[in-house]
Amino acid sequence: MSTYKEQQDVERGFGFVKAGEFHLDNIYLKKPSRIDALMMVMTLTLMVYNTSEYQMREVMREQELTVPNQKRKDTGRPTLRWVFQLMQGVHSLKLPGTKSCVTGKTEVREKIVRLFGPVACKIYDVKA
Repeated sequence: MSTYKEQQDVERGFGFVKAGEFHLDNIYLKKPSRIDALMMVMTLTLMVYNTSEYQMREVMREQELTVPNQKRKDTGRPTLRWVFQLMQGVHSLKLPGTKSCVTGKTEVREKIVRLFGPVACKIYDVKA
C-alpha cells in the first residue's frame, strides 16, 4: 500500500512536466544525446522543485504557519507553484551604486520570503 501511495508523488511530477511550463511541444531534438541532456535538465529541475516544496512545507509545519490558498482559506501545505503565483507582482530594481528597491511586498509575500531563510530575506529586503 505504501508503494502505491508513493506512486502519486511520481505522477504529480510528470503532471508538472505536462502542465505546459516547459513548452516541450515547441522543441524538436534530432540527436539522442540532446534528448538525454534535456531529460537530465528536466529531472534536475523537478528535483529542485520538489526539494524546495518539501523544505518550505517543513518550515511551515515547524512554525505552524499558513498562507491563503486559491479559495482564500489558510493552508499549511501549499504547492510551490501556488507560492510562485502568490509572489507575482514583487519587483526589484538595483541601480549601480545604490541600494536595491523592492516593490509589491505584502504581509503574505514577506511571510513566504521568510520561509526560505536569511538569504532570501536579504534579497527581498525583508526582516527575518
